[in-house]
Amino acid sequence: MASPKIKLGLIINPIAGMGGKVALKGTDGQAVLAMAREKGAVPEANSKAERALRLLMPHREQIMIYTASGDMGESLCQKLELPYTVVHTQSQHETSPLDTMAAAKNIAAASVDLLLFAGGDGTARNICEAIGESVPVLGIPAGVNVIDKMTTALKLMGVDEVYDTNFGADMTTILEAEEFLQRLKNGGPFPMFTSCCPAWVRYLEFNDPKYLKNISTCKSPMEMFAAVIRDKYATKDEADGRTTYNIAIMPCTAKKMEAARPEFVHDGRPDVDLVLTTRELVDMMRETGVQLNELELESPDLPFGLGSGAAVIYGVTGGVAEAVVRHCLPDKSKNTLRAVRVTDLRGDGAIRHVELNVDGQELHIAVVNGLVHAKELIADMEAGKCFYHLVEVMTCQGGCVGGAGQPYGLSDVKKKRGEGLYAADASAMFKRAEKNPIVTSLLKEYGEEKCHQLLHVHYGE
Repeated sequence: MASPKIKLGLIINPIAGMGGKVALKGTDGQAVLAMAREKGAVPEANSKAERALRLLMPHREQIMIYTASGDMGESLCQKLELPYTVVHTQSQHETSPLDTMAAAKNIAAASVDLLLFAGGDGTARNICEAIGESVPVLGIPAGVNVIDKMTTALKLMGVDEVYDTNFGADMTTILEAEEFLQRLKNGGPFPMFTSCCPAWVRYLEFNDPKYLKNISTCKSPMEMFAAVIRDKYATKDEADGRTTYNIAIMPCTAKKMEAARPEFVHDGRPDVDLVLTTRELVDMMRETGVQLNELELESPDLPFGLGSGAAVIYGVTGGVAEAVVRHCLPDKSKNTLRAVRVTDLRGDGAIRHVELNVDGQELHIAVVNGLVHAKELIADMEAGKCFYHLVEVMTCQGGCVGGAGQPYGLSDVKKKRGEGLYAADASAMFKRAEKNPIVTSLLKEYGEEKCHQLLHVHYGE
């Protein structure tokens, strides 16, 4: 008896992603679509879907695909000679959200084992609205900003206050940029290495401790934020007899190690009581029955729920360096910031080199993701092949978006997550850390001495 075929759903939104390629916010509506085409945008969703479906071609005898007509899936199945059944015919020449939703409902009704889709944020929302979690879905695009729904989920799970680590990232940016400017004034030591990645710090401790003096003295956003929380709640906790329990949700398994470091333990208690990875949070939501797509939006709590666009991009390779550069540049006009965006501070290369002029001084900056490449860069520096003032190192491919604590994803998924962060930066209320009024007020309140005490750390001492 022949084995039962695997039933796969397939939905392609042919116009998805066209707007983003030409700096438009999506391709919703005919007017925006026309504008995207005028700017030279071309459809890419089908070609991306083709690369994925080609992997199924050797197994065409074991599958049956349920899809929509034309470019929503049928044409690609025909091209690849994959067995298929059309369960929805698109209503007009250009696909619409109604087509996506109708196709999703019909595919779900066919009792498919898995629904695959190629589309953008809007497509993901349409599918979620149509079928919820009734069918396993693969391809929900990384890069969808769900922090407001995550806030709601955490409140339902018993959390009293939800803050945004972007607040800590803004503090780190300001203090790290000021430290960098001070090193430029004093002649080093160079390069100044970023300090946000705990795995990178640990690598130097074990393999190249002579460079510990080169690491920025600024704590990572997680630890900087934790120190502030501890400080701000200490008096209140003592007065009402309560204990503030600080849980950090991170994309990084090394953050668990960082939280346990002796530098971040005070009075026998770590500043961060517990670190959960994003993957662990997803598992917790599943266990408690939280349906993310059904939740209302709720913003993080004030006063620590506000962050800049510069903070948002910390999660992608090059983001920390770009945030620091935004602070250091004397000309902070929109045109200057746009010029910074098109440098190799952004990209997916393992080692990227950038030269920028700051107050007449030529700055040499490197961005590295992957420890093997960091080792390569250090070897080149020691051989006299290159010199840098600032080096950002992230252990994981693509930066924190590819962290070991993140839900599994291939390179394309990590890239999409990074694109999502850049999109959030583009729509942020303010782009530079020093524009965060709560952060600047707090740093002014603390003053230089208390900032040094609470927010800086010296490794290797």
